[in-house]
Amino acid sequence: METLFLCPRELVKKQMTEEDIKLNYITPAINARGWRNGINITMETKITDGKINIKGNMAYREKAKKADYLLYLN
Repeated sequence: METLFLCPRELVKKQMTEEDIKLNYITPAINARGWRNGINITMETKITDGKINIKGNMAYREKAKKADYLLYLN
């Protein structure tokens, strides 16, 4: 049986939530490239209203899709 050894950083990453990873790794990397929050970055932005489904005489809309990051080029 093969034993896998994880470095402490990898172990911590595996215990993080998606929001923790975005806050600690992705957002700083984007900011380091010159993008600025609120000016040309929006987070958790709705990009669709959601698919419309029709069943007989009933119509309903599915959940809207969101982008984690939306970068605007001025």
